[in-house]
Amino acid sequence: MSEQNSIEDIKTYLLVREYPDISRLTRQIAQENLQGQYKGKPRTPAQLRMDERNAFKQSLDEKSPDELALLFEHEKAKQFEESRLKDIEREQGQFYNHPSATASIKDYECYAKFATWTLDEAIALIFGKNPKIVSWDSINKTKSVPGNSPFVEQYRDLREMAQRAAEVKQLYDPVLPSFFLAWARRKEINLPQELLDNVEKFCSPIGDWQEAHGKLKEQFDILLKDRDKIVDIANRLIEERNGLKEKVAQLEANAGSQQPDKPRYSTPLLAIMEKAIAEFFDPRRNPDVKKEEFLYWLKEQMAAERMPDSDNIATAIFTLIKPPDHDPRKRRG
Repeated sequence: MSEQNSIEDIKTYLLVREYPDISRLTRQIAQENLQGQYKGKPRTPAQLRMDERNAFKQSLDEKSPDELALLFEHEKAKQFEESRLKDIEREQGQFYNHPSATASIKDYECYAKFATWTLDEAIALIFGKNPKIVSWDSINKTKSVPGNSPFVEQYRDLREMAQRAAEVKQLYDPVLPSFFLAWARRKEINLPQELLDNVEKFCSPIGDWQEAHGKLKEQFDILLKDRDKIVDIANRLIEERNGLKEKVAQLEANAGSQQPDKPRYSTPLLAIMEKAIAEFFDPRRNPDVKKEEFLYWLKEQMAAERMPDSDNIATAIFTLIKPPDHDPRKRRG
């Protein structure tokens, strides 16, 4: 576009901004001319306004390009502000900004007592709205809602975020109130304090279940590693026990022909195992000893021998020496 055309465009814009009713005035003056209303009479309001418009146009023709550019920028800023204020006024008039659509303390208390929320109810509550009035369906059914509404855009974005989370099982629909609020906190979403207070009062504590799951998984992984250590200890204990059985068998077979035996091989742990067998399984109790009682007794014996306090070793010993049909809940016939 040439400089001359740009200046003409600016003049046209300023003229239309100052006199937006020019088309109506033109038609009205033409109709008055046909009816002969100008003959011997003062000029009509329409003709006077047209005179003002023509004078304004002449003043624009007399201005320099710099002056026109300054007027253009000023009028553009003015138009933008008018449009912004009009959008605000239109937004404030929407049903979701009406006082009746705002969630009251009673609404928060009522929904906090519910076992579950739909995702639509949860989103409305986060925005401080009454879910019975404000929902995605009610927004879509209202034709007067502007397409550029800040509230609608935020509602749509949060709704999409929640739906995608539900697709990968980070959320559910319906969802537990405390579960949803923990998810929202993790996403750094601002939450109404009244809603938090009532949910903490009437529901389970608001905790980050995903974080808790992660910690449990870490602990489980550690236990898996400990399991390998326990298996190794158990295997060594089994080998040691089998070796002792062979030695005992040899000693019994040669008892009549051998010199007095040297003190048989033993360790504090083997001694405790033999003592445990005599205490609980030979003779065998009826019903069988409970695992907790056995472990408590065994750890006392280990402490007396100044051995390390190890749940893993105690559990391994119990597993090795208990009978295959061990059942502390039933008496044997």
